Amino acid sequence: MSVKAKSASVHYPVSDVWLNASGSDVPDYCDIMEIRNEQTGNQALPSNALHGAPTYQQSAYLTWVLANNPNVFRRLDGSTPTRQDHVNAARFIDNGIRVGNDDDGNNLRGVMLESNILDTGEYVGGVNHPERYRRIYRSGTEIRGFRFVGYNEA
Repeated sequence: MSVKAKSASVHYPVSDVWLNASGSDVPDYCDIMEIRNEQTGNQALPSNALHGAPTYQQSAYLTWVLANNPNVFRRLDGSTPTRQDHVNAARFIDNGIRVGNDDDGNNLRGVMLESNILDTGEYVGGVNHPERYRRIYRSGTEIRGFRFVGYNEA
């Protein structure tokens, strides 16, 4: 039995506006798992159900982006995405990251998908990288054009 490697077919872009922002109201990090698991659109299940609705709070990053950079991506019809559109766009199987630009430095400060260790890595701009991150921090991240990348199950 052979296993085929899957290439990235979907992505979730991180706001360069957020990465360049400063102020006390700007969240420290963007965590794709928090976005994926938001309660937006989820219904609470009956008390006898095995699993209830997710317990995650709303993503501070997503709340900030919707207020300050709502067009970080656009819907196919050209309209501004809703909170639920962001949640839907972030739901895919991770297979790496995309770094678009490292003109101002190539460091990325974040947390890998299955880890609780904060680290800083050096990345080359303009290419996909196999590392799977769940969180990136504004402070210490110099790259721009960052995307979580992956594929849909099919």
